Amino acid sequence: MVGDTTFDIGMGVSAGAVAVGVGWGYHPPGALYGAGAVTVVSSAGALEGLFSGGEPSGLPASPPSRA
Repeated sequence: MVGDTTFDIGMGVSAGAVAVGVGWGYHPPGALYGAGAVTVVSSAGALEGLFSGGEPSGLPASPPSRA
């Protein structure tokens, strides 16, 4: 499922779905990762690439490291 808020991501995770965040929405990418997003994309093109089996461009596929 795709969402732009931590609420969206949390509901998707609770439902057993793979949750993908979009970085141009209401909540910042770090919060989406914190809510359980498996990745956060930064553009509609990256989202399209993800669903077409390609690699998303934009934000990293894993949460940023916490140094």
